Amino acid sequence: MHVKLGIPRKIAKGAAVAAGLTGLALALIAPRERGPLTSQEWDRLRSVRYAHRGLFDAAEGRPENSRAAFRAAARAGFGVELDVHLMADGRLAVIHDSSLMRVCGKPGTIEQLTLEELEGYRLTGTDERPPLLDEVIADIEAETGPGRTPLPAIVEVKSVPGNAFELTRRVMECLDAHAVPYCVESFDPSVLLWLRMRRPEVIRGQLSERHPLSQADDISLPGPLVPPLEAGAAALVGNVAGRPDFIAYRFEDRANAPMRLLRHAFNPRIAVWTIRDQESLDQAEREGALAIFDSFLPAT
Repeated sequence: MHVKLGIPRKIAKGAAVAAGLTGLALALIAPRERGPLTSQEWDRLRSVRYAHRGLFDAAEGRPENSRAAFRAAARAGFGVELDVHLMADGRLAVIHDSSLMRVCGKPGTIEQLTLEELEGYRLTGTDERPPLLDEVIADIEAETGPGRTPLPAIVEVKSVPGNAFELTRRVMECLDAHAVPYCVESFDPSVLLWLRMRRPEVIRGQLSERHPLSQADDISLPGPLVPPLEAGAAALVGNVAGRPDFIAYRFEDRANAPMRLLRHAFNPRIAVWTIRDQESLDQAEREGALAIFDSFLPAT
């Protein structure tokens, strides 16, 4: 008697293909293997809460990413998260957008300006111009009591096409000249690749958020085309180049498919942004995440 095995073989073949694809996906998104030195440094970084772009309050004269906002965060006992761009003269400006219109009310692109030109800009409602990274780090150190280690900084490297390696190199030169503990994160895997090749001792994080198409109620319906790079970033495929020590994901998106897969397979270190209420902050910390907040004042 002959027994037909076609269906079971097809099932087995399908299972093997699925397992292979899952293995490939895991290989792509795997973080760097944990070591004792990075674990010790991560524990120190995770021991504080981080004020997003400083402890800013426009009504109090402390705009986002201003020296006043960073000094206020350090005085209150918070670490800071900040954004760094490379200017035309090689200086490092702390500002979120490439455009200065939103925060200064005046047209200009930070990558195209020199420090001399930046002196003509003021953060809205203040006499402060957008600061330099060196100034911000020095301010944090100045707020530190005698004999104490400065509070840490999360430095987001904001690259534009073609400048990721040079920007990262200059950021590291600046940070090396100071005593502030730090980690470096970026949406650009090229930044993490440079750190992996040149500065493997530095804690590095891959920023991402859920792909917009995956937020639709029915993703089978036709929708707007989304750039493949954005989709790849949401799926964390850039990890294959940068091998991050942690994943910095939007708090509301942290349960999406790539993050669930990553958590199940590797239990990675996680940072979440941007938290705007105490309940979400408590939840993030119960989950073991490093937390970045703004718009309210949590306990230190």
